[in-house]
Amino acid sequence: MYSIVLGVLGLAGLYLIINGIVILKDPYKDSIFRKNPDLLRMADELYSDIVYQDDFIILSKRLFSPANVPWFLSPLNEVYWFYIQRTFTNGIPTNKELRFVTSTSHFGINISGKKSDDAEKSINILLQACPDLRAGDSPENMAYADAMQREWKINHPDRK
Repeated sequence: MYSIVLGVLGLAGLYLIINGIVILKDPYKDSIFRKNPDLLRMADELYSDIVYQDDFIILSKRLFSPANVPWFLSPLNEVYWFYIQRTFTNGIPTNKELRFVTSTSHFGINISGKKSDDAEKSINILLQACPDLRAGDSPENMAYADAMQREWKINHPDRK
């Protein structure tokens, strides 16, 4: 039994080492860069021209990024929808997130235990900055975000 476990761990370790070497040799083969080849250029633009930053979001004149997941960069005109998702376990609230849909991704910003005034301030600033942003969990907003993502994919066939 121990030899099987050690064999599986050894194979997993070998895979991780080889994958690490490949990524060190050519960082653009990493999945983050394959998904967004302009990531480094966008990060330079975002962090060199920050207009607004708080615990939840970072904004420049042209780009948006959640503060906790800085590799999810998106132009302001490609942020389509956000809503608040609450998770309950046995009727007890366990998590609260701002969920975002952009042209290429879906992600969340955890706001559990944070002041609701701070989250509302971030939301209001985003609503002013993002021209195509819709707020609220509704079927209409979901359909709008899906349609905008399909349109973006048609206009950008080279990107995933």
